[in-house]
Amino acid sequence: MKLLIISQYGLVTEAHLKIFQEFSKNNFIKEVLVLVPKFLKVDKVYNSRGFVKARKIELENKKGKIIPVPFIKGGINFFYIFYYLVKFKPDVIFVLNEAFSKDVFWASLANIFAKIFCFWRKKPKIYFYGFENINKYYTEYNLIQKIVAQFIKKTINYGIVCNDEALKILNEVNWYPRTKKIFWGVPLEVYQKNISQQEILDLKQKLKISLNSKIIGYVGRFVEEKGIKDLIEAFLKLDLDAVLIFIGDGQLRSWLEETSKNHPNIIVLPPQKSEDLAYFYKIIDVLVLPSKTTKSWKEQFGRVLIEAMASGVKVVGSNSGAIPEVINGCGAIFKEGDVDDLKNAIIKELDINRDRNKLQERAKLASVENFVNECLEFFRENENL
Repeated sequence: MKLLIISQYGLVTEAHLKIFQEFSKNNFIKEVLVLVPKFLKVDKVYNSRGFVKARKIELENKKGKIIPVPFIKGGINFFYIFYYLVKFKPDVIFVLNEAFSKDVFWASLANIFAKIFCFWRKKPKIYFYGFENINKYYTEYNLIQKIVAQFIKKTINYGIVCNDEALKILNEVNWYPRTKKIFWGVPLEVYQKNISQQEILDLKQKLKISLNSKIIGYVGRFVEEKGIKDLIEAFLKLDLDAVLIFIGDGQLRSWLEETSKNHPNIIVLPPQKSEDLAYFYKIIDVLVLPSKTTKSWKEQFGRVLIEAMASGVKVVGSNSGAIPEVINGCGAIFKEGDVDDLKNAIIKELDINRDRNKLQERAKLASVENFVNECLEFFRENENL
């Protein structure tokens, strides 16, 4: 199979590159070509510079390439898709973006034109990969967006979603493509490496944390919808020797740092590289993801939950969006926005004795390897349809 991947978010995270490499290594793949933006602004929690400038990369076994191309107004340039469709001759086009995204629209339109231009070739199937779990079609789409959505509904028959609600949203607008749910791929090996007890003690000493203190952690964006203010309120209600560590960046960083000045048992740290973050997970007793649903957003996956479980760390999450799907009985769920329920969930998880192996097995469902294998299995299932 020759696979063309269109990736709006390019090389924003380590996971993207690992996924592209894993596709290239697979024996079922003859060749893979990945189109990414030449330049992309990103949240500093993902890249400290606030942007990613892509370069051309040769993939594993010289079976593929990552090629930077212009993305315009939130979508890939139509002419580049058309050019590489004609030149590369893919069997499958995999668009790593939402079902009704501009990338899916341009890919579909280019596919039609390429078929007219090269009428003797078999037209490749197009798959999207979506996270969107709020129906914005009736509330936020303008006329042009609705026309684009109708075009996509008529021309795209296959898709992959990260959560159950994403499929439900498609059905709510009377679209029933052949779909499969596959968790996004997270590189797990870095979080599963052995870290010595001495290294753990050294890190606690560096952070001035006593050996007997329980450590509660939050990793991610410092924004209102992530519920970090609720987490602080719940933490301050705990009647135990504990420390709360925030690792990340965002709009609420200054507020968090100011709050930590009045509470020495609250520590605020900048974003960490994966290999460094692995050490922090080893000292955390419970990771909390207290996300809160807003009018236009709710938790779509919760990558940090996977990273924590891969490290053998217990997790607590709100019932926002996909969090209960990801945890699935391997941690505590509380009612979003309910500070007392959050406090009780933290206490419960601190007291319970979780099986580390079960946590790590759960995390494997969101490994890069599983993501790629499940996607390829779905592509094969649809080959002759």
